[in-house]
Amino acid sequence: MSICSECGGKCCKHFPGIFHTEDFQDVEKEYDPKIMCLDFWEGEYEDTGVRQPYFVRMRSVKDGDRVANGLWYGECANLGKRGCKLPRKRRAAQCNQLVASADGNCTIPDKYTKQELVRAWLPYQEQLKKIRER
Repeated sequence: MSICSECGGKCCKHFPGIFHTEDFQDVEKEYDPKIMCLDFWEGEYEDTGVRQPYFVRMRSVKDGDRVANGLWYGECANLGKRGCKLPRKRRAAQCNQLVASADGNCTIPDKYTKQELVRAWLPYQEQLKKIRER
């Protein structure tokens, strides 16, 4: 049994993982609304002048059928009784990069923090807006 299975997916119960731009060759074609949702950074992102930039994350149980949802807290819709229902290649980078810890204090490498992942999505705002408008 893995560390993640033993803890019952505490991380996944708090917030769905965020995708990195590297997870996609073409986000407009590969975006799957059954397992993904657009989210946005509240307000201006750092000092970039970009207000409420979009990013792609795993779908939450709170998202319903919304294409975009600003989420502060919520369980990943892909979490099953035995862990993630998806194969690793379909999971968000943040999910795959999580460093599990037996004490429940899991960590994420700096490149995969929310702040860094939102930064990676900044050049893709037009593509994400097209997804939002579908």
